[in-house]
Amino acid sequence: MVDTTIDWVYTDAWAANGITWAYTNGADVLNNSWGGGLGATVVNTAITDAVTNGRGGTGSVVVASAGNNNENSVLWPASLSNVISVGALNMCDQRKHLLDGACGNNESWGSNYGSALDVTAAGRQPHDHRYYGRIWV
Repeated sequence: MVDTTIDWVYTDAWAANGITWAYTNGADVLNNSWGGGLGATVVNTAITDAVTNGRGGTGSVVVASAGNNNENSVLWPASLSNVISVGALNMCDQRKHLLDGACGNNESWGSNYGSALDVTAAGRQPHDHRYYGRIWV
């Protein structure tokens, strides 16, 4: 898949190879801030191998973004039973939703949610952070 508007490229093989490289090179936790689509066997297999064989056979922890579509569904690969799905919170410690007003920056995205969601975490900067150009400090 190639998105010409933001200049990124994704292939299932690259994702699977990255997951495999991470757990075979000692990663305890694999954080995947991407997702969506129909899923792919090669990636599912790499995730299962990481969860089973990572950390010297005790298993790596795999987490993934639930998605940013403001929908009552968790996107793949976060929807897999062996992956911890993570939703986003706004600055008021509520689910990040469309146009958060005072609790966000009125950005037009919202965290996915639903029964397959495992945990939530800060999806926006804390109140005491400042934005300088493209860097939060």
